[in-house]
Amino acid sequence: MGRGRRKKILSVLLSSGLLLASMTGGEDAWAASPVLSQSETAAAAQTEAALPVPSEGSVLEGAQGRIEQVYVNLPEAVMYGSGINTDELSGAEAYLAQEKLSLVKTGTFAELEEGICYYVLLDISGSIPDRYFAKVKEGIQNLQNSLGEKDKLILCAFGEEVTLAADGNQTPESMAGILAGLDNNDQKTLLFEGIDRAAALASGAEGEECRRKVLAVISDGEDIAVGKKMAAEAQETLKETGLPAYAFCIRDTATVNINSFGEFARTSGGDMITFQPDEGAQILTDLAARLHQDVYAEYKADTNIVTNQEETFSLRLADGRVLTRDVMNVYWIPDEEAPYLLSGTMAGDRQIKLTFSEAVTGLEAAANYQVSFGGEPVGVTGVAYDKEDETSVVLTLAEPLANGNYEIRCSNIVDVSMEKNSIEGSLDMAVTEIPEPEEVVEEEPADYTGVLFLVFAAVAALAVVLAVKFGKKKPEEKAKEIPEGGDHSVVALNSADSRQHISMDSRTPVIIQAVILVKGKNPAKTRWELNRSLIVGRASICDIFFDDAQMSRQHFCLEREGDSILISDLESTNGTSVNGIAIKKRRQLKPGDTIEAGSVKITVRW
Repeated sequence: MGRGRRKKILSVLLSSGLLLASMTGGEDAWAASPVLSQSETAAAAQTEAALPVPSEGSVLEGAQGRIEQVYVNLPEAVMYGSGINTDELSGAEAYLAQEKLSLVKTGTFAELEEGICYYVLLDISGSIPDRYFAKVKEGIQNLQNSLGEKDKLILCAFGEEVTLAADGNQTPESMAGILAGLDNNDQKTLLFEGIDRAAALASGAEGEECRRKVLAVISDGEDIAVGKKMAAEAQETLKETGLPAYAFCIRDTATVNINSFGEFARTSGGDMITFQPDEGAQILTDLAARLHQDVYAEYKADTNIVTNQEETFSLRLADGRVLTRDVMNVYWIPDEEAPYLLSGTMAGDRQIKLTFSEAVTGLEAAANYQVSFGGEPVGVTGVAYDKEDETSVVLTLAEPLANGNYEIRCSNIVDVSMEKNSIEGSLDMAVTEIPEPEEVVEEEPADYTGVLFLVFAAVAALAVVLAVKFGKKKPEEKAKEIPEGGDHSVVALNSADSRQHISMDSRTPVIIQAVILVKGKNPAKTRWELNRSLIVGRASICDIFFDDAQMSRQHFCLEREGDSILISDLESTNGTSVNGIAIKKRRQLKPGDTIEAGSVKITVRW
């Protein structure tokens, strides 16, 4: 682009108070009024020096990255954008509303080998000069001739009415005949009616070949259809369809038309390009080339559940940029696969861990599980599962497990999908890990009569000797003696009356005040002495044990380290939480913290 032409367009933009930074389309796309005052020229030169100079066919807005279109058909979501490279996409995080999406793949659109559906709206009113109209029809023919195998071109003409001129099944030869029959002599311009019609056609298109859809509107930007579809309504229609609009505006029109037309296009995710008559023949093929240079990223959601409302797709790049595009979350791919029980394993004396093929709902009710052993039903008394991972559950049975085959069925359990598919089938689980009880062999009792006689005789003789030796002691001499010169007292412990734990830790134990809360019961207060460590769990060998089926045999450990008290989970089945946050490694406790283990909540202070 020549320097003089850039000065002219910048002067016009400054005088109107608007900078149309995203206008592209070759050298002449920046040209404007040929009449400039000296003051306008000087102001334009100063502004030009402060602006980055875009390369031909680029968009200044795109230099910061832009999402042009988002195709949402849950659990699939595909983003098409510009101004972003594939490395940035690989390190970015994508969200649909608050749900984080998983990246499947990314690359350039050309590498995807996917088709594009072009919905072209052609203004056939008399406000389009003949020299523009002829070149634009030539440009439509050029796009038709260059379509790929998976591409489609749908042409709508709008003026006094909106008509479907080509439905996408035409050949290059038939398109030439269609264009020859179009004239620019209508007296009205139903611009937004035409946009509404094209969007309706796009929403009805299905299939992989129609994931990328674009709307190209060729007009002077004037809408005089008062009372018809207005800009805001047409914008909502585009949003519902996920259709970005690319506006091609003739240069010979009012500035206000260019401004409003450009704002409309950019709001939809597209762009606005002004062109001279001799550029009309390549505007659409240039658009196609640009779209193939875009990048894409394909994502997957956890479910196909839609909200039937507008949501925001967000792309958070590693450098701090956040790109967004509002989309309608209304389309989904049907889930035709029912969930099933994947495996069952022994998880305790009475516990069975079940794993499902996918996330399901209905895990919490014990009545939803039917367990039988040898044809006889076995009651389920407890259920434990992680709400963050609804693919597994631990059942507590009414009786201890035994070696043999268990059959497990489920009811009222469905997958997390729009279809809510019910679980199918049953699971046969073999238990073989339980050791068989050892056979006790009774032995003949030994005859110790002779030995006992000798022992009793020796004891009797010793008693006589002691009586003779000590019988004459004075009463005061019978008191407890302290050997002379001794350094330690001799203290007798009556083992029949006392059962004490003698700690070798010389430190004073920490007294922990614990308030124990079990659902459905009043809180209970107790005191724990912590020297080095305390093991808490369901097994009676633990320092502190609870009769709680949802606790593991050894669930968690409290340790004393300096002046700190630490807690660690002992690889329990249902995990240990502190203040509602699951602990994955050893962490420090603070007075007032609440520990959750099994169905028990313990608030500790010291």
